[in-house]
Amino acid sequence: MNCNMKTVNSPVLQPYHPVRRWFARLTDYALVTLLINFTVVCILRIRPISNLLSGFISWVSVFVSVPITAWMLHFFGTTPGKWLYGLCVWSKNGGKLSLTDALYREWNVLSSGMGYQIPLWSLWRLWNSYQDYREGEIEWDQQSEYQYIPWRSGRKLILALTVVAVITTNLFIAADIFSPKHLGDLTVDEFAENYNYYSNLLAGENDRPRKMTENGAWMEDPVGHVTVYATAQPTYPKQTFEYQLSSNQLRKISYTNQWTDIIWYSPLEKECERAAVTAVMSQKGTGLADLIKITKLLNDTQFDTDGSITYNNVTLSWQIKADNCQFVNGKYFIRIDDTKESFVSVNFHIEIQ
Repeated sequence: MNCNMKTVNSPVLQPYHPVRRWFARLTDYALVTLLINFTVVCILRIRPISNLLSGFISWVSVFVSVPITAWMLHFFGTTPGKWLYGLCVWSKNGGKLSLTDALYREWNVLSSGMGYQIPLWSLWRLWNSYQDYREGEIEWDQQSEYQYIPWRSGRKLILALTVVAVITTNLFIAADIFSPKHLGDLTVDEFAENYNYYSNLLAGENDRPRKMTENGAWMEDPVGHVTVYATAQPTYPKQTFEYQLSSNQLRKISYTNQWTDIIWYSPLEKECERAAVTAVMSQKGTGLADLIKITKLLNDTQFDTDGSITYNNVTLSWQIKADNCQFVNGKYFIRIDDTKESFVSVNFHIEIQ
């Protein structure tokens, strides 16, 4: 990527070329943002990635770009974005910029040219910089000059391949967001952290999901969390999951509950469904496709009789007993005779191989 004037064939000096310069800088910013996102999501595995955090990363990336691009200008006379668009930056004496001058230049671009990427102010600064550029009075070009290299087919092809690679990598990062922070064999506290992540991820618009503490117990019963109606008043499942460990690694999760005098009841409680999803998605090698498949499989399965599901080294089994109840719509038990007591008991087991 070195941009040496002695080795560049037929350099073309042009006093005015804003489009290539603008897209070259956007390309550099995109590459730095991609690097930060990959580090945060795939290496550090920070979860969750909210829209606010994603926007903050994009904003911070332009600041991180300052020392990176300055370093490249100092040593190579160009950056990946500039190289792809056939641009080099030199000092007025024909050599490469000193590191101090390169840093000064890049900071001026960010502050005066980009307006620190602050909405509206950034647009204003871009317009003013464009006008200054047309008049040859742009501030950060006073101590440097551009070299424009003919933009031939080979460079355009490399640019197109770079765009495809950036888009593909961003899709990979976006898909990785749907896998939890902890993968493989889990401790209870790691399972609880993963569970809380999927509890939020799978929550509906009006759903306030229950959260776990580090030891896998429930934090609280949030207002609006209703699974069972007993007589006229909503009641909440108080039972926590029971955990079986082997060498401090989670191997089995059990949940048992009994209900009497019910009006209607969904045997696959949200807590059990999300625990099953968490156990499956915590296995190594899972991705967005597995999340879609396991949630659909759980949604399509009827839980009115005993059964089991095995997916990705995780087996979910259940035993259901019901009296004075009828299973309807593939999801609910409802009371048949209001004059008699209704009863449902459930036992769920999640085994991790």
